[in-house]
Amino acid sequence: MEVRLNMMHGQGCQSVTLRRVLMLLVLGATAMQAEAAAMATLSMNGQTLSAEAGLKFEPGKAHLLRVVPDWARLVEDRITILVRKRLPDGKEEVLRAEAPRGEGRDFELGPLTAPPSYAFERGEVLRRGYRLRVELAAQGTARSLWSISLAQGQQAAPARRVPGPPIPAGAERFLPGDEEWARFLPHRAVGEAILLRLSEKVLRDPDALIIQAGLAEGACVQALPCELRILGPAGRAVYARKVTLAPHAKPASYPVDPRAWPAGNYTIRLCPIIAGKTWSEGPTITYRRRTENPDAVAVSHLAPWTLRRDRAREVWETRDLRKACAEYAGGLLKGWQFDESEGQRTLICPPGATPDPVELRLPLGGYYAVFARATANGCLIQAGEEELVRMVRPGEEVFVCATDLTASVVRVYAFDTFNAPRTGLASLRLVPVTRESVEAFRRETGNPPVPLTGVDDWAEYFHGPVRIAEDQFATIAGGQAELGLSTLAWSVGRSWVEYHSQLPQTTRFPCIPLAEARKLFERADNYIGRITMQERYDPLECALGLRERFGLRVWGWLAMNRHYGPAYGGMFSSRWFRENPQWHDWGKNAKAPLTSVVCYYFPEVRRERVAILKEVAERSPDGLVIGCCRQVPMLLYHPEMVAAFREETGIDPLKIDASNREEYERWIRWRADHFTEVLRLLRRELRVLNAERGRKLPVAVRVPSVGLFLNLAQGLDIEQWLREGLVDCLLLDPLETCTGEGVHDVRPYLQLGRRYQVRVIGGVGATWTQGGAAHLAGLRRALGLLEAGVDGIEIYETECLARASHYRWILPLFGNAPRLKAFLAESNLEACFPVTAATAFFGYDNHSRW
Repeated sequence: MEVRLNMMHGQGCQSVTLRRVLMLLVLGATAMQAEAAAMATLSMNGQTLSAEAGLKFEPGKAHLLRVVPDWARLVEDRITILVRKRLPDGKEEVLRAEAPRGEGRDFELGPLTAPPSYAFERGEVLRRGYRLRVELAAQGTARSLWSISLAQGQQAAPARRVPGPPIPAGAERFLPGDEEWARFLPHRAVGEAILLRLSEKVLRDPDALIIQAGLAEGACVQALPCELRILGPAGRAVYARKVTLAPHAKPASYPVDPRAWPAGNYTIRLCPIIAGKTWSEGPTITYRRRTENPDAVAVSHLAPWTLRRDRAREVWETRDLRKACAEYAGGLLKGWQFDESEGQRTLICPPGATPDPVELRLPLGGYYAVFARATANGCLIQAGEEELVRMVRPGEEVFVCATDLTASVVRVYAFDTFNAPRTGLASLRLVPVTRESVEAFRRETGNPPVPLTGVDDWAEYFHGPVRIAEDQFATIAGGQAELGLSTLAWSVGRSWVEYHSQLPQTTRFPCIPLAEARKLFERADNYIGRITMQERYDPLECALGLRERFGLRVWGWLAMNRHYGPAYGGMFSSRWFRENPQWHDWGKNAKAPLTSVVCYYFPEVRRERVAILKEVAERSPDGLVIGCCRQVPMLLYHPEMVAAFREETGIDPLKIDASNREEYERWIRWRADHFTEVLRLLRRELRVLNAERGRKLPVAVRVPSVGLFLNLAQGLDIEQWLREGLVDCLLLDPLETCTGEGVHDVRPYLQLGRRYQVRVIGGVGATWTQGGAAHLAGLRRALGLLEAGVDGIEIYETECLARASHYRWILPLFGNAPRLKAFLAESNLEACFPVTAATAFFGYDNHSRW
């Protein structure tokens, strides 16, 4: 059993046999059960139980459990055999049979098609599947002679996983053990056999009830007859039909008309039919039917926020932009054109054109909710003089903002021309709403009870169609502030720096001229947006200058070990890194150094990062963030470091691993102390600055939440930092770098934080944005962190949420547990996107690997 610390630098893994020691207890328990199992033989469909392979089962098929007592070890002439079958939802069925001496008994277990349940607790994802308990009892008494517990386990052979791609269904297995909830391990997961969900249309229209069902890829059966049932709030059937599930690229759809149904919760269940018998243990979802408020104006079908319709004023709407421009813009400006298709007249700016914005001066008064539908590559809209210039992606209509449009203007801007985008606006809809509802909406979404922090890789915003203008820094900052992000960890650099530095050793992005990068990297022009924004403006100064306007705190965030090397044609790798290969780190027993990381054993490496942090501190940010999640480990096996430790201790680090616990821990603690020196040096450098300003500049460190021992192996001695008072805040990033060995339970960090009075912020990775299923997993992860008692939540790459979208309005719920619980209890989000093996690990850092 090994832990593998993924170095994430494209150079393989460092193996550590950490779990050997821990697994002795587990293996011991399993061995005891296996010994006890000698009192009976268990088999499933002819396959006998073994401690290693367990009992295989194939969801969708009939399953017959045979129990044969070892009568040679029993004195009774007749016994009772009990089989307790617990479903993933917690329901239990007890099967009982009498067996005379010399005989065994068979028990029908059915299709075993109920999907596992998932829980998101304290930063971990837990999974509960089927459980069996087989017991031999003396006849006519409650005296147990023997028992064994089995639980639906995960697969022995791991498969490489990243959040996103589906996980195929297949055979499952029961393993000895009685653990109700087990850690979910994506790389050992099997996908659910049956798919059951509602069409996303029901989130917009509660009458659009469309049930989608089918067999998943890899299912053990090619066809499965089922009864599709809907039970009303009182538990009585309101709908039933026979269906036959088959594997399809898309599940089959079954529309149902619910308009005559009263409000309430409706249970939708697929019940497999095996050999003429119907089993009530397929997947189940809940359709929540609610009475609609006709005056509620929803800002997103994915979030609970609404505005109140002002019935005293009319909706203003146009799908004919030619007519709207003629009436309210004085005609069409040079560079713009109209496109007529599908009965609409769309406003278009063709590639290469650089026109002035179209200004629609509408005769409106009061507050309006502004909705827009973009076409082509999207568009840029500013609704009101004081409003942000916002990006609207092409596709369906989205909420842009709610604002006072009295004697104001709606502007449509064209994108910058560097990547030849086509700007297009297809429709505008302005819904009159009350001022009071807008103010209440802003208060609640902008001020969640638990503070939120955005980890801003801000330059990512300037990829694709964009506006190259200083006002886009305001859009990034203000667009996050209105979602409740009160603190921004603003990127100041990785290998390069992203501000106008005066330090001679720094390189501003790109690290080589663009003309040279184009020869080496075919997508170099994708980065023109971020290059131009750094050339024309000082992004850090712009961000700091926006704090008062938006009520934000801005911390400077520096990635500590992300140098990229020759990747991207070298445009991401600083001159300092390229010119100092002697400080590049080495893997264990490697033949050559790694090409993208440095080793913090060397004082020169420590001083290079601290100099940047000190220069940023001189700009008066609200704090500094030491970014260790891009990329751990901080130290590996540089030959000079290994030689120094060997000379000092007589221990050769190349010949030990975690199975030599005492020596290994001595090595990794000694090694990690060289990175701790970074924090000590930074404290000394900040001491004078703090004295001059009369306040302490807080320092936070962003670390993977894999567990304190694995952190130590990554070069991060967190308890030592807190003991010395080097850190004021810990940001926990759910970055899985250990191929599933990381335990992301935040409680050990919270205990340390309470002991040393250091704030501990839980984390949600950027993968929560990848579609509806990801949104639900992100919400449940956030709720688990809130209930664990974190001091706040950080979310990665929230700069992208400054663009208009439906899902951006989910974010304020991350810091509002009461609202979040109520929303999940009232919405149909979970019915449309049930948590599955393929979606349960959304919300981890996007660099995670299993």
